[in-house]
Amino acid sequence: MPRSALILVACLLAQSTSGRPLPAPPPVTGLSLPPAAYDVRTYVKLSDIQIHFRGGLTLEDVARQPAELVNRFFLDEKTAGPRDPYDVPERETAYPEASMFGLLPAYGFYIRHARGIELDNVEIRLVEPDERPAIVLRDATDVDFVHLEVDRAGRGPVLVLEDVRDFRIALSDPIREAEREFVAREEL
Repeated sequence: MPRSALILVACLLAQSTSGRPLPAPPPVTGLSLPPAAYDVRTYVKLSDIQIHFRGGLTLEDVARQPAELVNRFFLDEKTAGPRDPYDVPERETAYPEASMFGLLPAYGFYIRHARGIELDNVEIRLVEPDERPAIVLRDATDVDFVHLEVDRAGRGPVLVLEDVRDFRIALSDPIREAEREFVAREEL
């Protein structure tokens, strides 16, 4: 079954006019491409972006999907409640809404079923420590990160790659250089 490409910004930090973080994520948090678009070369470039996330979560929170942190409106019996933190539900027929996937395993970007992704001069910062990786890539091809700067809150990985082909990262912090032709699963 063809799946739609999904790029989710886990939670952008909206700011009030006073510069203080707002508690809720902004309404635009995803880009979904129809299955037909996934079968051809797709290219998405995000550049010159600063993302500040409030943080404060763990992979255990993602696994538990606690009711006080998750909007249950979009979740059914299969997707509500505990799950493997990296097992984000497939919802290819629904419009991507900020809370429809529950808590995500990345504090910055969760990218799945995507081709031709480039992040250039992107900063992902935390207001409070967060134990999740900054970026999770699943089923992605031709991914380039250049001048990517992310906060490392805990001892865990900064990036999680799963079923990723043609991955490159350069001139980045805390991961300076890496190139992978194929990765079944790797934490960087």
